Amino acid sequence: MKKIIDVLMSRGVEPQVDKYLFLFLKFMASVIATIEYDYTMDFDLGSSSS
Repeated sequence: MKKIIDVLMSRGVEPQVDKYLFLFLKFMASVIATIEYDYTMDFDLGSSSS
């Protein structure tokens, strides 16, 4: 989860409070493969160009 936040911060995007739960669930889904959640939320990581 720290890597996701670090990528966001390096691209100049500060995670909004309402996105924290989404990031946490994404992290938990990567750890526990049986968790499924709704993927319809749009989430912008910022541009990849520096």
